[in-house]
Amino acid sequence: MDHRRGRGRNVKSRPETEAEYGQQTNGPPALQNTGGPSGGKGENAVTKVRIMPGPCGNVTNVEAQLMEHKGRRRLVTVKIESRCAAITDMAAAVGHEFNAMEICLRRPGQGPFFEYAQQHFPVHVGCPAINGIIKCIEAEAGLALKKNPVIEFVEDGS
Repeated sequence: MDHRRGRGRNVKSRPETEAEYGQQTNGPPALQNTGGPSGGKGENAVTKVRIMPGPCGNVTNVEAQLMEHKGRRRLVTVKIESRCAAITDMAAAVGHEFNAMEICLRRPGQGPFFEYAQQHFPVHVGCPAINGIIKCIEAEAGLALKKNPVIEFVEDGS
């Protein structure tokens, strides 16, 4: 299967706003402060993010849950659902349990998600999905504040 945009599938319309993404996916809000050590609501709380990549329309939903926190070990279970076949394949290949310290506290481009992508992803370095997955893990493990990162195109004179 070719993972490149428009190849081998019918793409009707691309969502332009966060509200349109929500209508197409019926997913969770963009970022919910519902889990992790810095905002948990009970033992089974999770951190959820929706990654809206832009023109491809391949929304990725991520849920992370802190399972164990002992010293430098912060075991997090991650669930990834995506319209993107490359992201779905990556999620199946790299597994679903990670030590957040080993995933999040690295140099950019390192770790199992980036290593998989370097070998198997179509050429598209600007896709924010991997960074969004890592941001979800990071927030759930208490390694970052739960604030929405934003990339915004700005017109001249704005």
